Amino acid sequence: MTPSSRLTSPEAFLGYPLGKWHLRHDQINYYLKQLANESGKLSIEYSGESFEQRQQLTAVITSKSNQAHLDEILAKRKEAKSGKKQNGPLIIWLAYSIHGDEASGAHTALALSYLLASSNDSWVKQLLDEAVVLITPTQNPDGFDRFSNWTNNYRGQVDVSDPRHKEHKQNWPTGRTNHYFADLNRDWLFLRHPESRGRVALFHKWQPHYVGDFHEMNSDSSYFFQPGVPERTHPLTPEKNQQLTEKLAQFHRQALDNEGQEYFSRQVFDDYFYGKGSTYPDINGSIGVLFEQSSPKGQVQATDNSELTLNDAINNHLATSISSLKGALALKEPLLDYQSQFYQGRDKAKLKGRQAGYLIGANENRARVKDLEDLLKQHQITFYYLTKPITQKIESLP
Repeated sequence: MTPSSRLTSPEAFLGYPLGKWHLRHDQINYYLKQLANESGKLSIEYSGESFEQRQQLTAVITSKSNQAHLDEILAKRKEAKSGKKQNGPLIIWLAYSIHGDEASGAHTALALSYLLASSNDSWVKQLLDEAVVLITPTQNPDGFDRFSNWTNNYRGQVDVSDPRHKEHKQNWPTGRTNHYFADLNRDWLFLRHPESRGRVALFHKWQPHYVGDFHEMNSDSSYFFQPGVPERTHPLTPEKNQQLTEKLAQFHRQALDNEGQEYFSRQVFDDYFYGKGSTYPDINGSIGVLFEQSSPKGQVQATDNSELTLNDAINNHLATSISSLKGALALKEPLLDYQSQFYQGRDKAKLKGRQAGYLIGANENRARVKDLEDLLKQHQITFYYLTKPITQKIESLP
């Protein structure tokens, strides 16, 4: 990559190499704002605050020309669910660290934001001309800070790789969860928490074509990316979705081969529950892909394979972040067509002459109806209230 020297690198901003210490959420936000002030290619999207009032920020990175026309691009995105043929830019959303103690993703997001804003490479120029890249470093700010404070507090002058060391063994509650100790990666459907509501609003505002969901897993594993277990794909997810996921996987394999990093697919992880970050996109016309990096849970940890460092984890996630961008760009037309066809298919599935749907009632509890109404609105699901009473015969079970 050929960076522009006028932009502040993460190392220059922090005063030490990225990964030397675990970042705090405020450092991440201040760095994104610094880049936005310095680069015409990067702006900031605000999607609310965590329960502890930490701002949830997303870097919006695209060409200067596209930045000047973001309102027009967003107006076009409102038509995404119509099924019309799309001819605007590709929308790519890379989201990291929804579990606060899976920290390598957030560090990767800073390195990637700087790379895209500063690089003069031809593929980056083409990407930013033809796409809008959304980068959300931390989806769980409160848990993220809980973890970074823990691991930094228990770090000594000499890094200890023993997995039994206090640095690697968080007390309850761990940084995985948010302020209320809830797993935000199970809240995409229920939207009980402010972080989730802001995240889903961002999704529907941009209606991305591709979503990369970056996590960490057991320290003794290698690296995973979808497709997941074939038999554990939700039946409502189109087959074309999994075919495109496999085509994208070819780019991830090449990237990790270049790094000499072992990996696996089609095992352990599923594509079934739509309440997770890699599967919610699949029922909303996008391609969601899960990435899992083995976790150092600190600076360095001894594993069954070798010593695993935070920098190792950052480098692997950076490799698959770049392969996500290159793969999505190479598959731009299939991704645009897929989203249009997804919503065309939903329209054609309606029964002729009548609206297909569900009739729901809760006469004894209007508050439940209002709660459901709010939830459906947030997911942009169309609903209606009856204008007159109807009687529906219920057939008895045999």
